[in-house]
Amino acid sequence: MIPNNKYFTAAEIYVRLLSSFPKKGTEISKINVMRWCSEVVTELLTDPVGMVLNSKIQLGNLVDGVYKIVDGKVEVPVDCFKLEAVYDETKKLSKGFSYQGQYIHLNSNYKPEKILIDYYSLPVGEDGFPLIKRGYESACYAYSVYKMFEEDASVIPPRIQQWRWYQICEDKEHELSAAYASWSDLTDNDIRDIHNFIIDPNYIRIINKFSGGEIINSSNC
Repeated sequence: MIPNNKYFTAAEIYVRLLSSFPKKGTEISKINVMRWCSEVVTELLTDPVGMVLNSKIQLGNLVDGVYKIVDGKVEVPVDCFKLEAVYDETKKLSKGFSYQGQYIHLNSNYKPEKILIDYYSLPVGEDGFPLIKRGYESACYAYSVYKMFEEDASVIPPRIQQWRWYQICEDKEHELSAAYASWSDLTDNDIRDIHNFIIDPNYIRIINKFSGGEIINSSNC
């Protein structure tokens, strides 16, 4: 999938940051920008409508070109934000397994030949950057600026003027609120999907895994 009138790539935010803050060029990591943009959609806005459903993805250890189930467990993809369904060769499963940590564990008396899943993830561009729904550009940029200067504001003495840090915080909150308000055009089905996504018991664990173990807290601003 490539950027179009529906999606923009996180690489666009990366280039914009380099242009706006050339002195921080060596400190701006592509991986961090990718993570920050992903956090906007998956944690701060919790928008499953901006994600894609991957269907019937086979799991297991690849051995001689064949996926094998080893030690009664299979690892879920790293980009999995919500596990939607689990299948064996013939049917969708409602029991016979548990989902813990980053693995699906199979009951000891259940030995299928294959395990497949449906799961939600961010779409990814040809450059490996996640694709973000159009309309979230300003929110992703403002949040990335906030993350770039967060350490500068937390050290003693601060490496950023207080008035400038407050402005960055205000910009971030304003743009996130504006992006959240854009949900007013969602359908009833969209709202129902969002509700189901947020109450999923694995939600916090999945987000925490993808974001490198960091739970975002904007209460400092």
